Amino acid sequence: MEVVRACPMNWILIIKKKENDQLYEDNDVKIIVDKKSFLYLVGTTLEYSGGLNGKGFVFNNPNANRTCGCGESFSL
Repeated sequence: MEVVRACPMNWILIIKKKENDQLYEDNDVKIIVDKKSFLYLVGTTLEYSGGLNGKGFVFNNPNANRTCGCGESFSL
């Protein structure tokens, strides 16, 4: 997972594996994050909401001041 600038005000999560990424594991879930992006993602949780009104998997980042309506970008 990598955090990159989406526009002057927002950041976006990119999920792809790179050579120097660090692997983290919790409750049998593995997440790959590059060192730079880790600073933006500390404390982030991954939650699942199912059912008819569910959104599926959702990242909740306590560092984000605002999020985009699409749910993919955020500002710090």
